[in-house]
Amino acid sequence: MLFLFVLVCLSHSFTFEEWVKKHNKHFTTAEILRRRAIFVDNLNYVIANDNTKEYRLSVEGPFASMTNEEYKTLLHSVPPPTQPSSAVKSVSSSPNSFDMRSVNGKNCVTDPRDQGNCGSCYAFASASLIESKMLYKYSDLNRANYYLSPAEIISCAYKYGASGCDGAPLNSAFDYIKSKGIGSESSFPYTTKDDYCKSTPRVAELDSYHYKNCAGEDSCHRDLIYSYKGTVVAFDASRANFQLYTKGIYKDRCKTDNPTHTVHVIGYGVDEEGIQYFIAKNSYGKTWGENGYLRISAADNMCGFSNYVYYAGEVDKA
Repeated sequence: MLFLFVLVCLSHSFTFEEWVKKHNKHFTTAEILRRRAIFVDNLNYVIANDNTKEYRLSVEGPFASMTNEEYKTLLHSVPPPTQPSSAVKSVSSSPNSFDMRSVNGKNCVTDPRDQGNCGSCYAFASASLIESKMLYKYSDLNRANYYLSPAEIISCAYKYGASGCDGAPLNSAFDYIKSKGIGSESSFPYTTKDDYCKSTPRVAELDSYHYKNCAGEDSCHRDLIYSYKGTVVAFDASRANFQLYTKGIYKDRCKTDNPTHTVHVIGYGVDEEGIQYFIAKNSYGKTWGENGYLRISAADNMCGFSNYVYYAGEVDKA
């Protein structure tokens, strides 16, 4: 038993100094003592709880010097949809696996970005979904520089029900894009704070979007991902295990009725042991999770992942 404990400790030998350097953090003398203590607490938590075969925890990610209560201040309760669940039409039967990062040899997903300390996950997820659908539809777009502007949604979608860095119902971002279109990241750069709304050239348009509650029907969610080339969902991301997740298929004692975070779902698959999962692009930067991505169990509506499922209709160049 002691030997196994030593092995676990060695596998989590990443130090606070290494973490500070990796994430380019700058603390005052007083703050660095507090952050080091929290880091050690999180390290002890990881050592005590990193014992599932499905997924792993780590203190190498961006939130290792935050308490779980501090981390949860980045999250916001996502209001339930006001529109009725759609009756889905013309949905293709989905294959066993699908990934928008590899569609006929083409990567249709832009790199994960970092929302920072702004509660803007809804803006990143919705912009990312439109990016992917545009990259899938138009072969002349360059994935390396085709980024739409979450900052525009954060700053301009107030009349549609959004609250800037304080979160938003999922429909607000799509209502804005459907009504106004959306510009590029280079025209309206992200700054981790609310800004004044400004007019910029439109680069993408959306004709419609829909909401579907797929709870209890994980095949329903897979069919939507495949047929509409991705979805956006709200789910419970509040637990420390999600905060410190680093790889594997996430499966936790999270709630199914407490949506706190929004991500862009880019695919799904099944591992060598037959465990089905969804693949999501997060907005916590590339140092969180699997290079910025999450795999989460597709069984039992894990964390409410299939409750609030949004998917987009046709997209076009503006």
